[in-house]
Amino acid sequence: MTAPKLPNKPMRYAGREKLLAGLFLLIVAAFGARLAQLQVFEHSRWRELAQRQMFDKAREPMPRGEIRDRDGNPLATTLPLTFAVGYRPQNGDVSGTEMVRLLSDHLPLSEAALRRKLDSKGFTYLARRVDWQVQEELAGLNLPGIEFTREARRSYPAKKAAGTVVGFTNIDGKGQDGIERALDSLLVGDKREMVVWNDARRAVPAVMSSLDDATAMSGANVYLTVDLKLQSILDKCMIEGLGDREFEKACAVLMDPHTGEVLGISTLPEFDPNAPGDTEGQFRRCWPVTDLFEPGSIFKIVTVGAGLESRVVTSATLIDCEGGAYSGPGKILHDAHAYGTLTVAEVFSKSSNIGCAKIAERLAAEDLYSWILRFGFGAPH
Repeated sequence: MTAPKLPNKPMRYAGREKLLAGLFLLIVAAFGARLAQLQVFEHSRWRELAQRQMFDKAREPMPRGEIRDRDGNPLATTLPLTFAVGYRPQNGDVSGTEMVRLLSDHLPLSEAALRRKLDSKGFTYLARRVDWQVQEELAGLNLPGIEFTREARRSYPAKKAAGTVVGFTNIDGKGQDGIERALDSLLVGDKREMVVWNDARRAVPAVMSSLDDATAMSGANVYLTVDLKLQSILDKCMIEGLGDREFEKACAVLMDPHTGEVLGISTLPEFDPNAPGDTEGQFRRCWPVTDLFEPGSIFKIVTVGAGLESRVVTSATLIDCEGGAYSGPGKILHDAHAYGTLTVAEVFSKSSNIGCAKIAERLAAEDLYSWILRFGFGAPH
């Protein structure tokens, strides 16, 4: 009995190979068709979706305008190369001790404060208005979750000179006092659009380009009548003149008598807008302008001027100052010194309360009131 014949090997696998080859060609054809669909027929659609996911538009404020004195010396300017440093937790990981130590070496925060911020469940700012050198150092560390956002920082080169006049801005660049607040709408710039690249967490780690926007403008520069040289002299005189006196606050205003222009305003305690937190709120504002106060002896200019202009007295008219005490309507007036008879010129130079009251008594009430109005009291300026 003979054994049956077996089919030779090539014929055994021929059918299987044809099947595999067919399946391979079918898969290749499917991939090719899908590739043609994505790259040819739907290319524009998928490109738009990819760009929408990877790139975004953000609005960046144009630079804030500068504040300068009458000669163009900068009193307030903007430093563009500063950054906000933020932290965004990654997958709920809690930051390590080494990360806290590295950050504390570069940021003005204690390790305890940093640890509290880094334990946050959501995004939090670690520091604002950080210099670009610090930003570069932190970026070189490649710490997980650390993000940077460009932001401008306001700088006041003149420091304490005219500090209350210039005012300051808050952390978001909005004017809080002085010219910074009064003219905030002029100083603030428009916002321009820029293209940014988003990562998977939709953060904004890089600015790709700024879109051309001819209508976006920087804030207006503001020129004051303040003279920085005269302002510095005024500040020095205030400090030297009152350095050994006890007082709550003091001010001096320097004006051009021919134009009424304010050349300088000095206040004590001094205020440096670069560090607004170092000064109490009541001393940060330009209180010689904003606060109401009794004019006191300043008002003698009105009384004596009205008497001279109405010709009820002359500079040589003699006034009996009653030896320092005079019973006026409803009140006894006193002088700082017991003056006898003074000329009107002496009444003014010695600032005699009694002498000025007697000049006012020579004027009709309606005449004195009209002169008060002519001097500008009660009218907006």
